[in-house]
This record gives sequence, structure tokens and C-alpha cells, in this order.
Amino acid sequence: MPGPTAGQQVWLPVKDEDVTVLATVTDVLPSGAVMLHRLHAPARLPTLDVDIPIAEFNKLSLALGDVMNPGEDLVVLEDVSEATILHSLRLRLQKDLIFTGIGPVLVVVNPYRPVQCCSPEALRDLTERYDRSGFTEKLTPHVHTIVANAYAGLVNTKRGCPAQSVLVSGESGAGKTETAKLGM
Repeated sequence: MPGPTAGQQVWLPVKDEDVTVLATVTDVLPSGAVMLHRLHAPARLPTLDVDIPIAEFNKLSLALGDVMNPGEDLVVLEDVSEATILHSLRLRLQKDLIFTGIGPVLVVVNPYRPVQCCSPEALRDLTERYDRSGFTEKLTPHVHTIVANAYAGLVNTKRGCPAQSVLVSGESGAGKTETAKLGM
């Protein structure tokens, strides 16, 4: 990696619940230390600024692409690394966008609180959009979209694959049963 420059973004490993965060180079000190400003931090941290030796900085991965606007499908990320994926899911969760696609796979982050995208109104809107367009409109990632596509695959034998399955996995207490009741 070339030497650090102000504004450069890197993935910084941290020893808190964030594991890896986006950090921006703010300065390179005469001592050779690199000043970084980290994005996201627990409230207990007094500052978001850290300095690390240049040797440690050179081991960090660059943050590539528009990591602040990850989009709905993580497959199209310029850098599909663990840090980028976790950061993308974190940003979407902050906006109550708990459903994210990774190609045909739906990833759901449990917000541990009610969110608008799971409200009766959101289901009604998604159902109306699906009814109007069938498969002609790309629907946002959502558990109901997965169910609608599986059902359509069962009844639409032109696709040549009537057998359908949906795998729901996650840790105990993550909301799989409630999600299944909502979607199926």
C-alpha cells in the first residue's frame, strides 16, 4: 500500500463490538504515526481519533468503492470483504433497512425492535407492487419477496423448476419463527 494520505479510508480493527470500522486518515505526524478518525464507536469511548504506527497502518486494508452507500445487493460491492459487508449491514440497520440481498440470498439483521419495513402498511405496499408487476419490477430485499418468488416458482411451470425451498437459519431467539409466520 502506498503511504497514507489525508482523506484515505481504511478498515481499522477495533477491540469493541464493532470489530472493524471505517477510518479516515486525518494526518501523518512527523514521528511517522498516522492519525485516523474512526466511524462508529461505543458511547463510552472519549474520542474517535486514534494514532497508529506507519507499520501497522501499512497492514490495513483500503476501503474501496462507495462504502457509505452500499445498496440493496452486497454482490455489487467493489470490495466484498468481511469488513465491507459488516459495515454495509451496520449502515442499513441504522436506516431500519434490516433486509439485504447477497445475490439470491436474503440476509436479515434482527433490530430487536419494531421497524417500519415489517409493518402491515409495508406488507400491503410490497404486495400491491408485486401484484401490479409480477416479476417485471425489481422488488427490494424482503422476506415477503422471497416467499412470493418461491410461490411463483411453484405455480409457474414455465420456469421448469416447480420444486421450491426456503432455508431460514439464525441463532436461537433471532426471530425465525415470527419471520416465518409473517412471510408464509
